[in-house]
Amino acid sequence: MIPSRKIISLLAVAAVAISSLTLVPMNSSAFYNEPVTVTTNKVAYVETENVQINVSVASGIFASFSSTCQCFFVVENSSGTVVYDMRQHYYWSQIPTILTGPKTFMFTWNQKDDAGHKVQPGNYEIWGYIAGYTPMDNPKYGASRLILTGKNPFCEVALAAGWNLFSLPLLTSNYTSASLGLPGGSLVVKWNPRAQSYGSIFLVGVSPPSTAFSLTEGTGYWIYAKSACTLVIYGDVPTTTHHYQWDVPSVGGWVLVGFPMTPGAWHASDVARWSDLPDSIDVVCYYDALAGAYVTYIAIIIPSTGFDLMPAMGYWVYLDHSVTVAYGP
Repeated sequence: MIPSRKIISLLAVAAVAISSLTLVPMNSSAFYNEPVTVTTNKVAYVETENVQINVSVASGIFASFSSTCQCFFVVENSSGTVVYDMRQHYYWSQIPTILTGPKTFMFTWNQKDDAGHKVQPGNYEIWGYIAGYTPMDNPKYGASRLILTGKNPFCEVALAAGWNLFSLPLLTSNYTSASLGLPGGSLVVKWNPRAQSYGSIFLVGVSPPSTAFSLTEGTGYWIYAKSACTLVIYGDVPTTTHHYQWDVPSVGGWVLVGFPMTPGAWHASDVARWSDLPDSIDVVCYYDALAGAYVTYIAIIIPSTGFDLMPAMGYWVYLDHSVTVAYGP
């Protein structure tokens, strides 16, 4: 028989899950108004494809130049080293010109470096700039776009505009809050389960790259997508059991987690049995981004299979105590 006090306590926990865990959405236009945006026709490319690049200038921009070069792009590898600078490969007429936005400049990149060699598969950042007075001056404004090259995408993750609970759907160690390929003005927020508070916050296109934090598989994150987008994630499917330590204060608390796996393989009711202390796991819930509401599974009140656990989703789990969790194929 379930003690009535614990049922009441769990109902209160569910209420907390639905009410207090929602971040207040920000009006992104109030804190992010970029003069330059960079887009590509795809997120990921195989080695033989040209990358189509659009560098768009916002309305209200006015600049003068000593040549016909008004805009250019460079490509950086994951270490931040420039591998291709368009200015090294183009020539412009020495005729004074004026730029008045809005305007879109269209370029292509053949995935070669400045020496003409094919770049290695990986993540690359394309920076689009409004040129200085002369092409080689320091640019006036700039913005970037992450692309993935060299292999076919393994997993695509669709995010709705607004808040999403996200986790890496595959085993990988290459992603940070800056390298997911989110639109400028998006937010990535990390939960600190030991402190029971939100910790690191990264604003794409505004926060310095040095403040980006690593994303780890098995952990969930809030993402505020400025617009609906699709992320392409490379990685590996789990082939062995993985162990995770979920730490909360001694009085209990929330962890924000993820489950990289094949869709539909497991259910919310499976989470407790993966733990070394099964009775410590009381609640599993996720945020439905399209509906703008939580879906909650309470183990001792609704003893059913619950909802499917899906890769790329983030899940709140309420624990009475810290636990070690093991799951896998």
